[in-house]
Amino acid sequence: EEWVFDDEVLLRISDPSTVLHVCVYSSVGRDRLLGQWVLTLKYLVTQPDYCKHAPPLTRSRDGSISGTFYLSDAKLRGSAVRALGPSELGKGFSGEVDMRLHWMHAASLPPPPPPKRRTAMEQLNENSGETALRLGNVRELRTALSSLPLRLSCG
Repeated sequence: EEWVFDDEVLLRISDPSTVLHVCVYSSVGRDRLLGQWVLTLKYLVTQPDYCKHAPPLTRSRDGSISGTFYLSDAKLRGSAVRALGPSELGKGFSGEVDMRLHWMHAASLPPPPPPKRRTAMEQLNENSGETALRLGNVRELRTALSSLPLRLSCG
């Protein structure tokens, strides 16, 4: 879905494993990716600060979070919290965006339409895309895994 700054957007999402992928593009000249931000929705409830953000991240009584969120570059460098922590992107820093996020149950809304029927391959491709976003930059993932006191095959 596409929106512009200062818009309020309602996304009807019921699956906590859904990956929220925010991309910011330049509207000057040819559309160009300025930066991107990724969060698996379950963290909005279980661990809201498990995302790239500038301190402080504000948590409201209604369950929403708001703050300045760091955007990573096109290669997702620094997008994963695991190695650099929530407030550092290293070489991948590509700007920031202010957002307020609120995931809640809205009983007054009609149920979403049933999902479009997809082939098994289409379902696997969607899952693979979300998995790639969760992992972040593969080079950084390999570096993080190689520093663990366990023997893992990262090849």
